[in-house]
Amino acid sequence: MQHGGVYCSADCLQQGALHWSFGCRVLQPARQDLHGCDLARQQSMWIHRHDAMSCLQADHPTKVSEWHSAVLNIYRKQVIATRYLQQQKLLQQGGAAAAAALAMLTGLQDDEILPSQFINDGYIWLAMTHHLMGAGLTDQVRALLIDPSWLEVKLHCYGVAAVVDDFRTYLQVNNDLTVKAVLQAFQMSLSCCMERSHLPMMRHQLVLRLMAAAQASAAADADTRDSSEVGSARESDSNIRRISSQRSQRANSSSDSGAGAVGGSGPSPSHKQLHQQYQLEMRDWFSMQYKQCRASASLLPLPGSQLLAYTPDQQQQQLPPHLMCYTPSLRQAGGLHRMALRGHLGPIRSVVITRDGKDVLTASDDGGVQVWDMDIGDCILQLQVPQQLTAQPFPGSPTGLPGAGGGNKSPVPLTALAVTADGGCCLSGDAEGWLNCWNLKTGQLVHRVRAHRGRLNALEVDSSGSRCITGGQDRTAKLWSLPAATPSINRSMSLQGVLPAASPLNPAATASGSLIGILQLEFELTGHGLEHADTGAVLDVAISSDGVLGVTVSDDMKVKVWDLDQQMCVQTCRGHSGWVVSAQFIGNTHNFVTASHDETAQAWDAWTGECLGTLIGHSGRLNAVQASADGRVIVTVSDDMTARVWESMDFTCIGVLTGHTGWINNVALLRNGRQCVTVSGDGTARVWDTNSGKCLQILEGHSGDVTCVVLTNRGRFAVTGSVDGTAQVWDLSAQDVSSLNVHQGKVISVVACPDGSHAASVGADGCIRLWDLLTGRCISTTTAHASAVPQCLHLVKDGSRAFSGAGDRRLVSLDMQTGIPSVCLPAKQGSRTRFIHVSADGSAAVVLLFDSSMAVYDTASGELRCHLMQRGDRDAQRVHSGGVNAVYLTADGSRAVSVSKDYTARVWDSFNGACLMVLK
Repeated sequence: MQHGGVYCSADCLQQGALHWSFGCRVLQPARQDLHGCDLARQQSMWIHRHDAMSCLQADHPTKVSEWHSAVLNIYRKQVIATRYLQQQKLLQQGGAAAAAALAMLTGLQDDEILPSQFINDGYIWLAMTHHLMGAGLTDQVRALLIDPSWLEVKLHCYGVAAVVDDFRTYLQVNNDLTVKAVLQAFQMSLSCCMERSHLPMMRHQLVLRLMAAAQASAAADADTRDSSEVGSARESDSNIRRISSQRSQRANSSSDSGAGAVGGSGPSPSHKQLHQQYQLEMRDWFSMQYKQCRASASLLPLPGSQLLAYTPDQQQQQLPPHLMCYTPSLRQAGGLHRMALRGHLGPIRSVVITRDGKDVLTASDDGGVQVWDMDIGDCILQLQVPQQLTAQPFPGSPTGLPGAGGGNKSPVPLTALAVTADGGCCLSGDAEGWLNCWNLKTGQLVHRVRAHRGRLNALEVDSSGSRCITGGQDRTAKLWSLPAATPSINRSMSLQGVLPAASPLNPAATASGSLIGILQLEFELTGHGLEHADTGAVLDVAISSDGVLGVTVSDDMKVKVWDLDQQMCVQTCRGHSGWVVSAQFIGNTHNFVTASHDETAQAWDAWTGECLGTLIGHSGRLNAVQASADGRVIVTVSDDMTARVWESMDFTCIGVLTGHTGWINNVALLRNGRQCVTVSGDGTARVWDTNSGKCLQILEGHSGDVTCVVLTNRGRFAVTGSVDGTAQVWDLSAQDVSSLNVHQGKVISVVACPDGSHAASVGADGCIRLWDLLTGRCISTTTAHASAVPQCLHLVKDGSRAFSGAGDRRLVSLDMQTGIPSVCLPAKQGSRTRFIHVSADGSAAVVLLFDSSMAVYDTASGELRCHLMQRGDRDAQRVHSGGVNAVYLTADGSRAVSVSKDYTARVWDSFNGACLMVLK
């Protein structure tokens, strides 16, 4: 790759093709031109070379370390040569300004050249972390990863994946809490920084998203200083010095053993010691970065095309200033919200987590499965069916015509997703009935079969990972045997799903195009929809914990129980009067529970078909049912916006979970059943205590309906998927670091006192909040508009009072010093308020309703002064002949001016209601 400067690639460095001649004036590389070698190709070459480099490193650790150091020295010499050329140019220019710049350059030491100062030739910035880690310079890698300027430059030059890969490389050998916190804040800031790439805002974003963590660190440090004695303080300092020493030892040992070595023979620091170190580092990092943010509007001129025409000083002038918050008002890193997984182009319909909790798999309407690293949030695999397979004939087609998706280039939405217990095999089903089997070690599609002649609705894998059941729209369910899988995912590459050369699905491998592969059909489960031809679609399937029994439920209102070993139907359960949409076995037993659109759930004995109990209480159709792993608790969710908790012994309702403002789509339970997470059409997820029915946390972050949720085995993390195309990862053990004194919903209006001491805000939640602008503290909160959404907020001229008006005609006055409210006008029935205005002296208020009637009120007494126009008035001689859009009062409240759809404005006497003039 050639970028107009120095050329360097991994190939030419390894093969010795880059020769440097360093003279007293110029640094001239001997280039090896590779036209057409784009960045993607170079990255691919770099990825595939990684394994070979690891082998070389193991055999010759010293040589590899020296090689990495030599590469870095080349770029250091380039910086030295550039400085030398600048000095020579300044000497020729002369003058006071040139002399000052020359003095600054002369004062720079050659041994103080930082990696971030290397001149980017298209390679070194991309591979910087690799070479620094290989040379054992882990401290310099860490300095880059917590430098907002470096992160922003690399983000815009090479994209998100390159930056996240740097974090991954470092964190694989260093358990650094500060770097992890910066990574989380970086991931949360990506959308803002990428959408406004011409504005340097990474530093401000990181600072504002780590504000709560820094405040907590400062508070903890203050408590420690107040409560600790001198001896314990010395011991703490000793622990911190020991951690720093161990970090240096790891750096030195990695220099001896090459990249990837952890090193260090001493004992690992305890969690308490690491947390103490994190608190000190976070406090110092935040203080330094916050000062830099306050010192200037921005510190980093980006290489955007809009700014290249300006000098650095002019660039600073072209950039707007950033607003710095006093309080942690942005979503904070280190809280409940851990990361957002963005990459899908359509709604996410299913989310699963591997048993080891390391990876998250998401399936979307965009037809792809993405595999994400739970620790870093990077997409490590993208599983997409190759385009040439979407037009392949399905088995049994007499004409050999393609399936429903043949020739259709639009992606087929995925409807089901599952992963085997060992994490080596992934299964996905789509809206055309195809079942895909993926090898998660290589990312290869190892088998693809047309499982159903319609939508594949349900997919369940047994606990051993040897069999699975699929349910389809074609009124059948099928039992499949699965391949033996390899239990590891290769994180060194990010591949799209491709077929191996010898795969039976490869047309070159089998001329007949037959779908004989490693997914074997064992048994077809038929019997649904025999009474009516338009019913019988299998909507859900379930497998018992021992893998002996299977259950299928259908829109024919029947439930069928299958012996999977004997391959026969053992019971048909009847009792529901609506579609049966969900089924779940209760713990390790052969009892199971079903949920139906008839607003009930029923518990069954699988062998006898006996109904053990009916769970009655919901007032809307049920969408899902879940039972805890220990079998103690059952939870049902419904369109009635509630979830109900049931005791599994006698099937009595022990709790009603209320709080959602939309239908509830799904629920996930902890293994012990003590907590559950529900997801809803209101765009939120909620964490509940199933014993008390209390809502523990509200997980807000999605911008659309939340469709699915899954928990890790121990229940620490929850992952939710939404129609907004994102999956959100939540740390349920973390504290909610968001500010409590914030509006729930959008802020309607904000006003501030002239002296800058206080401000008032009114929100869609009906609350009026008074703020101290010096500290950012919320002084008071008033729920004055509980029955209607506020519409406006007006501040009087002297700043002593603010008036808030709502759609129910209520007008509230707020004292701007104490926050004490008083009602000027009570709420009234009738036409809703369209517009409210208050005079600058606060003596009068005018109210405009949607029926175009206008009235002026005295704010002190609340009495009506006069009607400017009443409902039904359309006499053009006296009033407006069209609808009124707005009305305003003069500063002293003596006159009113209205504007109308009749293309006129009228001036009124606000005491007697007389029209003084018409403005045409």
